[in-house]
Amino acid sequence: MHILQVDCEVHYLGRGETWLPRGVRLLMIKSDGSVSIHRDQGMQPLNYMSKTSDMHDTVYDDGTRHMVFAHGGESLDVTVHEVIFEQHLDGFGEAGLERHGTEAQLQEWLATNGNLERVMGDGTRFVCREYETGKGPVDILGDLDGRVTLVEVKRYAKRSDTFQLLRYREALRERCEDARAFGETRLASLARRNDVTLTVEGAADPVLVLVAERFAAGACEECERLGIGWRRVRRSDWR
Repeated sequence: MHILQVDCEVHYLGRGETWLPRGVRLLMIKSDGSVSIHRDQGMQPLNYMSKTSDMHDTVYDDGTRHMVFAHGGESLDVTVHEVIFEQHLDGFGEAGLERHGTEAQLQEWLATNGNLERVMGDGTRFVCREYETGKGPVDILGDLDGRVTLVEVKRYAKRSDTFQLLRYREALRERCEDARAFGETRLASLARRNDVTLTVEGAADPVLVLVAERFAAGACEECERLGIGWRRVRRSDWR
């Protein structure tokens, strides 16, 4: 990596055409060929190129330095009037970002080691994750004494999240109506999942539950108004 603090002007040509007037900025040239120009505030670069295939760095007699980065039809021309700071750094070889405490991890925790039953109550068995209802996949599908349980998992649940569960229930009811019309007693998509067999009758009126680490103001009240169960799971319990 090559880092420079420079007094410069910048001309970009490619996706459009832009000019940056003379000013002090930070120029970063990374080992993968990407180039970005930053000011001393904010996160977004003033200008950048995600890839470069050609680079020319020329110093003229008057001390002016001209750096040109190009790739395809793009070019970034940096005219440097003064180099205030310059340093080359070895590659870091950094591992990718590891995320902790995500909704997917909470889903996985609920799906293993009987945790769904601990949160939902005795008799609730895990059936599968990401079950496609026909109007989107519900996070967790469970069984409570033969009755389908639809569980939506959030880190931070809002009142609007209740509508997801209502939409999934509507979709499941439509599937059940179609199955009854053909004389079927079981939904083919629910047959024998994790040693659980769910019937059309058990899926026609599913239990709806919103599980979250935190609930926004009014979210729990909205659940109760709509007949949706809610459960709060503390971070210390599932991490």
